[in-house]
Amino acid sequence: MTIDSLNNLRNKLIADGKSTDTVDDILVKVAKALIKKFKAKYEEVLMMEKSLFEQMDSRYEKQSDYLILCLTTLSKKEQPVGI
Repeated sequence: MTIDSLNNLRNKLIADGKSTDTVDDILVKVAKALIKKFKAKYEEVLMMEKSLFEQMDSRYEKQSDYLILCLTTLSKKEQPVGI
C-alpha cells in the first residue's frame, strides 16, 4: 500500500514536470526494507524445528502447488504384534 501511494505521487510529479528524486529514494528504501523483512522471515521458517513426521525420516512430495505426505503401510507380515 505504501509503495502504491509513493508510485502514485511519483506519477503525479512526473505529470506536473517536477523532480521525483526524493520519492525515488524513498521507494528504494521501502523496497529494500521489504526485501530485508522477507529474508528474515524466510530464514526463521528455515530454522524451525522439524515436524514429528520429518523427524521420523518421512518425506513430502510436491504435486502441482501442494506438498503431499508420502505415506506407506506395512504389509500384514511386517506389522509388529503388541507393544
